[in-house]
Amino acid sequence: MQSMGWGLGVVLAMFPESNSKKNVVKYFPLVEAALNDFGLVDTKVKLVSYASIRAESAGFRPIAEQISKLNTLRPVEVSNLKNPNLRDLAEISNTLLRQYRLDNKFGLYDYRKTLDHHARGDGERYKGRGFIQLTGRSNYLQFSKTLKH
Repeated sequence: MQSMGWGLGVVLAMFPESNSKKNVVKYFPLVEAALNDFGLVDTKVKLVSYASIRAESAGFRPIAEQISKLNTLRPVEVSNLKNPNLRDLAEISNTLLRQYRLDNKFGLYDYRKTLDHHARGDGERYKGRGFIQLTGRSNYLQFSKTLKH
């Protein structure tokens, strides 16, 4: 396999959208410096790193996870329900959401063991952030230690 040159041009080609190009120019030096600082200098490793960023943030910018049906329970809009039985169930569901405080942002993540969460608010506190959506208490702790090397 022929070796290819590495640099800003390669990464710009990976993010062809016009609104992404200014972000590539802005963030490429920072990402590249971080990879180099950690000894990640192999071209294949860099390609995988930038491909991961591409998959998570096509705009090549650090982002924060947004509220979705996967991480946040929302009350049911009762006024849209025609069936009185469904309306009653929705009212009960909404009451339970409020009573047990399950309607907070990222509440479905609050006690998720796979993310090492064990308290109300952990979901929002350790939500996905960055170029590749680092998520979870244990990941935040691990990467905090790593970055302090």
